[in-house]
Amino acid sequence: MSLEAVQSQSRIPGLDLLRALAIIFVIFSHYPLKACEWFIGPFHAFGWSGVDLFFVLSGFLISRPLFKSIASNDKISVGSFYLRRMFRILPCYWLVVALYFLVPGFKDWGNVAPAWRFLTFTRNYGVDGHLYPGFSHAWSLCVEEHFYFVLPLIVLLFAPKASVRRTCILVASLVVVGASLRALAWYVYLRPLEAAGNYDALRYAFHREIYRPTHARLDGLLFGISVALIQIFLPSIWDHVQKRANWIFSIGILVLAVCALSWQEEETLSSTVLIFPLINFGYACVLIAALSPKCFLSRIHSRIVVWGATLAYSLYLTHKAIVSIAHRWMTGHGFDPFSLLATMITFALVLITALALHFIVEKPFLKLRERFTSVEPKTEVQTERNFERRAI
Repeated sequence: MSLEAVQSQSRIPGLDLLRALAIIFVIFSHYPLKACEWFIGPFHAFGWSGVDLFFVLSGFLISRPLFKSIASNDKISVGSFYLRRMFRILPCYWLVVALYFLVPGFKDWGNVAPAWRFLTFTRNYGVDGHLYPGFSHAWSLCVEEHFYFVLPLIVLLFAPKASVRRTCILVASLVVVGASLRALAWYVYLRPLEAAGNYDALRYAFHREIYRPTHARLDGLLFGISVALIQIFLPSIWDHVQKRANWIFSIGILVLAVCALSWQEEETLSSTVLIFPLINFGYACVLIAALSPKCFLSRIHSRIVVWGATLAYSLYLTHKAIVSIAHRWMTGHGFDPFSLLATMITFALVLITALALHFIVEKPFLKLRERFTSVEPKTEVQTERNFERRAI
């Protein structure tokens, strides 16, 4: 089966699998380590990188239709782009933000930053994680929203004079700039704390100044954009790597394994500068492989995987609050929240909540989105939407 035939299907198994794996990594990395440590423990060391996998997927899925329009000499509608992103992201997000601030007891671990931080998507800048640890995972949505806002404007600005060579240079330059800014932040904010032996402050400063700001976390999005760039504008190279998908997958897994084994102290200069681009390069290789019908990833068809991919956004928004609520209730009623049975019940509650959010809010607004934006012919556009609807 050709790649075009796979892309025309309603689901793309490789992408579903990657998205399902990404949300599993994230949830397990956030789950209290005491619960089933023999199983969840390994994810705590490196499961956080599931967010980077989401970034790589988003970079590919969101830039691809824009590049496709440029290649076809079609007009890019910035208004339609923003409208589609709004219907996709904001309804579920606003509801969860409202639950955090308006419903007593709906919280995870610790105080939540002021509401304006979430409404303006600035939760990832300047917030003290020690004072406001609650709903901290919203930082990645802030990065995504900044990306969604800027990308079509950059494409419109540079498209008339753009070339593949210049675009590649721009993407590579931004990766280098990101690494340089992280290094600068390490010397300014982290090095003095390390010299003073203040390791608690060092950890919070790392997350505040390096791990969460958008300008320091563009690597995944840029590598995703690079994959889309190769697929659309360099078809001969794309065909070459697709035929060697399993080898590309092996390279990606090898790079990720090296990063996982090297990630011992996240606050070091080497981790700050090098690990992020290496992780996202590894995930980009895995993505390239997952898009190929020659790779075993594309042959994994499962309803469980499809539902994991479908519910990823709802799971991401709600999982920390539901786990915290369940654990507080169990502790208050004399149950061990870290037992195997309690862990299974907690995961069931997380899944039920995500299902409710998906069917009550997410799915209706996605249908409503189609009414407002379905002005194009169904053939080519539907394929692009099948890709796009997998991005957070």
